[in-house]
Amino acid sequence: MSTKELYNILNQIIAKRNDFTKQKEEHIDSLKIHSDGYNDFLNIARQYHTFQYDSAMVYIQKARILAENNSKKMEVQILQAEVQATAGLYSEALHILEDTNPSLLPKELKASYYRACIYTCYTMDDFMRNNYSTFSQKKEMFADSILFYLPASSPEWLYWKAENTPDSSFNTKEDLYRKCIYNSPVHSRTFASATCGLALLYERKKAKKDEMERLLILSIISDYVQPLKENMSSQLLANYIANNREEDLPFAHQLLVNALEDALFFNNRLRLMQISRRLPDIVLKHEQQLQQSNRRRIFTIICISSLLLSLIIVIAYTIRTNRKLAISRNKQRETNKQLSQMNEELVSLNQKLKDTNRSREECVSLFFNLCASYTERLTSFKKSVERKVKVGQTNDLLRIVTSPNITDAESKEFYFHFDQAFITLYPTFIRELNSLLRSDAQLILKKGEILNTELRIAALIRMGVRDSNKIATLLFYSPQTIYNYRSQLKSRAINRENFEQQIEQLGLTNSIFQ
Repeated sequence: MSTKELYNILNQIIAKRNDFTKQKEEHIDSLKIHSDGYNDFLNIARQYHTFQYDSAMVYIQKARILAENNSKKMEVQILQAEVQATAGLYSEALHILEDTNPSLLPKELKASYYRACIYTCYTMDDFMRNNYSTFSQKKEMFADSILFYLPASSPEWLYWKAENTPDSSFNTKEDLYRKCIYNSPVHSRTFASATCGLALLYERKKAKKDEMERLLILSIISDYVQPLKENMSSQLLANYIANNREEDLPFAHQLLVNALEDALFFNNRLRLMQISRRLPDIVLKHEQQLQQSNRRRIFTIICISSLLLSLIIVIAYTIRTNRKLAISRNKQRETNKQLSQMNEELVSLNQKLKDTNRSREECVSLFFNLCASYTERLTSFKKSVERKVKVGQTNDLLRIVTSPNITDAESKEFYFHFDQAFITLYPTFIRELNSLLRSDAQLILKKGEILNTELRIAALIRMGVRDSNKIATLLFYSPQTIYNYRSQLKSRAINRENFEQQIEQLGLTNSIFQ
């Protein structure tokens, strides 16, 4: 991946810095929910290590209270020393480590002990390098010791092995760093440290500047994504940019400001001191660049303003000349628009009138068909009665008159014609009626049905027939049956009190009479 592509990724990561911090805080908060024991508090303290010093110390104290034996107490003390060393509190860390006898430590804690010793020496060396040169030697000694207690060839083992290898063995040291980087997850402190360490090696040897820049970018990306609030790599890259590419000074300034924010967030004395050394020079260069840019900008603004003034005069004259023509065109355009809208409305009204006439013809045709059918059936029934009376078949005549088959046939035919006529008049009636009912009580028609009994009762109510006796007569039911249907239908309604009044208002906007 090219350096330019890495910078693009870095810019995207910088834009999401706060998001990564928020995710880290949410993760730690989730651990706090069920935390009530030594291991839980110690785990939370480790999460805060390199993230927020004060919170880490709070949970270290909680873990110390619950430490049940010397092993756990020493484990807490070692973690406290490492956290304090990371924050630049070297004297406090040194005091704890001097009171700890490594020979009495369990084997599993010795790597942590020597790691804390290394970070403490590193902090003291950075603070007092002119007066305490022995700290570099002690750091190398502790780095030798930690290798005995780490799994051989593990990423951390490779990192400390590389750190303890002299720069004179350049190829060996570089190879160890690269193996560590290759075997470490990108979102790990070891990866961030190894990429930064290799970049520092290239800086000291004045070799592979492009590769050094790429490694620092990778280290910063790893720091931001985890997120770690140490950000040594941000300082180094900002310094490199300030010394080599003045055109990118704003970005270098941003990197240092981000590093300062992280150091303040963590409460890291060491990083604050390091930033204080680099920030003034970069800020001064940035301000000088801004001043020069401002002078060029002012000159450009004066030139542009002169041109704009001339252009405004020409535009004002042109606008004045064309204003009357524009007003005339706007009036004509508005008139044409109104005529077009009127024409569209006339076309729409004409189409609606055609549809209404066609629907009315269909309703009239259905009415005549129904009348003709009943007339024909009445005539046929009359002839049948005359014939039965003449031949004295009164019993047959009584059976025909009392047979329910006649009523069923007539009711089915009446329902069919009534359903067709009503749906023709009010095509959206069923959908609108269902909108008045609860979602779990919708009226659903069976296959082949146009309307069912509940819908026919509602249809008659819509047409103004509210008396149950009249509805019963029209639909061939008893009044009690109609009353039961109406009660069941009302029980499904969203608004039961005004349900039938709402039915009377259905279809007002979608009827063929509109």
